[in-house]
Amino acid sequence: MKKAITFVICSIVMGTVLVLALFLGIVAIPKDVFKDNYTNTLNAKYETLINTDSPKIIIITGSSAAFGLDGNRLADLTGMNVANTAIHAGMGALYETELSKANIQAGDIVLLGYEWGWVTDENYMDFFGTDLIMIGIDEKIEMYQYVPPRKYKDILGYLFTYANIKRVYAGGNSGVYSRAAFSENGNTMEIQRVDSPIISAYEEHPEHYDRINFENPIIPDSTVKYLKEYKEYVENKGAALYWIGCPTYEAAVQCDYSELQKAANQVEEQIGIPFISNPVDYVFPGEYMYDTVYHTNTRGMEYRTEILFEDLKRAGII
Repeated sequence: MKKAITFVICSIVMGTVLVLALFLGIVAIPKDVFKDNYTNTLNAKYETLINTDSPKIIIITGSSAAFGLDGNRLADLTGMNVANTAIHAGMGALYETELSKANIQAGDIVLLGYEWGWVTDENYMDFFGTDLIMIGIDEKIEMYQYVPPRKYKDILGYLFTYANIKRVYAGGNSGVYSRAAFSENGNTMEIQRVDSPIISAYEEHPEHYDRINFENPIIPDSTVKYLKEYKEYVENKGAALYWIGCPTYEAAVQCDYSELQKAANQVEEQIGIPFISNPVDYVFPGEYMYDTVYHTNTRGMEYRTEILFEDLKRAGII
């Protein structure tokens, strides 16, 4: 019996070692394959997060704040350090939010500004965009510690697909969807976006874009549970957590604006997170938007940054 138990234990250990070696071999070698990729800007944002002294402002959203928030300008306005971690909703709010735990300290201000899917999507806080997350991390192994354990199987299941993507990736990315579009610290999209292609694109094919249309919103229980636990984590660190508005193209808002305010009220009532913005203030005309219903152009980014600053002042946070 002892021999059998020893054999099983040794087999498990050897299997784990082999899987770990395979994982490290694929992920860590070669390095910097995706360094010009838009999603790989996550690396710079992570470095800014962990190396920014407290007190600081931490921004957590999808691409609405990658395109639509000038983190460096917000730092100038508030006189506080800023880490704008926003990059891509396709990664999922789960990983983006867990990654913020890398450096939440006493005195920090954490701002959630998810795109509107959180209102109705039962799986919003469980979705895990393995493909984009692994490209975003690239060879920076330490960032995998913020992957929830229940998602390890997703990483391992995607490993060989990722290896092939890494092998054939040719690079050469440019324009807004590239690492070069952002400041060195990843806080601000610096490439100029002067036009508003969303206007004609949405008119021609509205079915291709998100539409915000709900009535008497009740936030899903799974989202409430996760965010209550996250709120407790943030506050135990001595930091404060608030919810802010998400810039949204006005044509995509199909419901009455009062429903947006109801959703904001639910954030406070169900989760206990203060919603410091008037969500209607973040419903923008087409000339402020860029290529999706959540992406602003440069003019919209500057405007959104200013009204967020006003929200922070009005709430007495800064």
